[in-house]
Amino acid sequence: MPHLHIEQFQTATLPHKVDNIVLKRIAINVEHCDERLVEVEIGTDHFFLLSKQSGSKNLLKSDKTSRPSTTAHIKQALNAYADIADLKVIDSNTTTTTVQTPKRESHLKFADEFEDIFKESSKTVIEVGFGSGRHLLYQALNNPDVTHVGIEIHRPSLQQVSKQITIQGLDNLYLLDYDARLFFESIPSNSIDTIFVHFPVPWDKKPHRRVISRVFVDESLRILKLNGSLELRTDSPTYFEYSLQTLLGYDKLDLHICKNRTIDISSKYEDRWVRQERDIYDLTVVSHEESKSLQREYDFSFQSGVLDRDIINNLNATTIKNSNSFVHFERLFEFEEDKQMMFRLSLGAFERPEHLYLILASTPYYFPSDPAPSQSAYQAHQSIKEVLYG
Repeated sequence: MPHLHIEQFQTATLPHKVDNIVLKRIAINVEHCDERLVEVEIGTDHFFLLSKQSGSKNLLKSDKTSRPSTTAHIKQALNAYADIADLKVIDSNTTTTTVQTPKRESHLKFADEFEDIFKESSKTVIEVGFGSGRHLLYQALNNPDVTHVGIEIHRPSLQQVSKQITIQGLDNLYLLDYDARLFFESIPSNSIDTIFVHFPVPWDKKPHRRVISRVFVDESLRILKLNGSLELRTDSPTYFEYSLQTLLGYDKLDLHICKNRTIDISSKYEDRWVRQERDIYDLTVVSHEESKSLQREYDFSFQSGVLDRDIINNLNATTIKNSNSFVHFERLFEFEEDKQMMFRLSLGAFERPEHLYLILASTPYYFPSDPAPSQSAYQAHQSIKEVLYG
């Protein structure tokens, strides 16, 4: 990701506007003053730059929690701040010339833009973690009447497949940079025909990070149409056994198992594994029940009023746990310009938390956007309101 290695961070006079970039204000970690966030607005992108020491280096880079939709915006913001703050840059991987803001491709979507797409599509397929995109692109090219959605959090993979969509002129394929586990909770019931999960990261040392879980399967069965299918394909015997045991935990399930099945298109990694004579496993679940409609109207707003600073300070680094959700107040920041406070939060379900900020303005709000519309996130939101307002 773009970054600057700087001699030291220097505070600039903000807010400051240059071209289409607005550098708004600076937040400082109340317990670690070497960690600062620079609030940036470029078009519809609102995000933070992060200044923090990494080993022997002082870095200015993109904040992962609020990362923008394009790396070009990060480069623009880094260069703009370095210029107005007169930072001494030791080295960088950003361009020194002005970076033109690219037009956002129509196939790159945000999570809240899919409701109409799902309503208008007669048949919809989702692939979770598409990697190089060989399977995803093949399916979209050979099934022009089917709407395809690829979900991936690896930016290079997104950029690579995005280019191929443009080159091949595919108008039935959309990409989403988001956690699939969270996205599934917002998808209308009985709206998806097929879900592909091909060669997910096994996470042998961190099994809680695996895509396949009881909750993920529950959500998959809810969003699948009648006779729709969830297809897992893996080369990992450990992941296969884990997934099989998860699925066998259901009282009633239509489950199909295949070993070393040949499919129309395979990834370069699968080709390599086949040459190495490694086994490939398939687990396919077919849905035979229609699910109830999903209640998705959650209000994540806050009331107006003066907040107690003592309550805010005492919440720093604390955790609230409920039966199906939690809130962790990770770090507390204060903005230099207006003395507003802000928390970096983890919240939602234990196995699939969201990371975002809560800016404690006269009417608090989440940054860069509200949590995903799920019951666990809403329960966490209610917990935050209770501790803030009593």
